[in-house]
Amino acid sequence: METRTLLGILLCALLAGCTFEVGKNATLLVEDQNLFDKKAKLVEDVGIEITSGAFHPILPKGTRTPSADAIVFRPGEEKSKALEVSFFAGLSKSVSKNRHLGTYRIEGFLPQTKENGEIQLTLAAEKGKILLEARELETGRVLKIQKVEP
Repeated sequence: METRTLLGILLCALLAGCTFEVGKNATLLVEDQNLFDKKAKLVEDVGIEITSGAFHPILPKGTRTPSADAIVFRPGEEKSKALEVSFFAGLSKSVSKNRHLGTYRIEGFLPQTKENGEIQLTLAAEKGKILLEARELETGRVLKIQKVEP
């Protein structure tokens, strides 16, 4: 099975200001009380690595919990059936200066064509946890997510 990283992915849209939720079967990205202050707000940005080691926040510093936000993207390669996404927490625009939270493999989406292939990646912050869900926009299917062991 072919794997692609988020390097070189075209972000189609940032869905800021909207309310999102993750389902009951969301994947636990990290459980870390140090990511939150006493008022349950994030003390760092939480996001993904995009092109050339750049950091793209999904949940910005100061986000109150419970809360969720999402991005929509295309995997970047036609006929790709899986991709790996690296998650980080920090305040730098470079992932090399931020803390790596883990790398996850997302699989099970339909091969991309010019008409389809958008995936919604949702991060949710709640009670000291960051949860992750990936959904194929065309079908609404929740995609399989597995942690990639180092």
